[in-house]
Amino acid sequence: MAEKKRAAQIPEDTAPLVPEEGGDIGLNENDPWLETVKMIVPKKPKGDDPQYYICVNDRRYLVPADGKVQELPLPIAEALQKSLDDEDAADEYAASIPNMTGEVR
Repeated sequence: MAEKKRAAQIPEDTAPLVPEEGGDIGLNENDPWLETVKMIVPKKPKGDDPQYYICVNDRRYLVPADGKVQELPLPIAEALQKSLDDEDAADEYAASIPNMTGEVR
């Protein structure tokens, strides 16, 4: 017979989460998610999805690919820039491979 799974329950005698004297409850002023970066998000080729899907640590963003300046959280901007750089490197590599006739594009 299968056991029923129970949802986690918080004991009634658990004290609420409050900051210690002069402390905080985990808010970090050095948190990279609090820092924003402005970057130009390039347009995608016609027929492609008109936005970039970026996911970092279960935070999902749809960034419009409209060629305009967007203000993005730092981790999302870094992931998008890395993706764009990797795509450029792949295009350069593909262009350097000889085609079936032996000539380089």
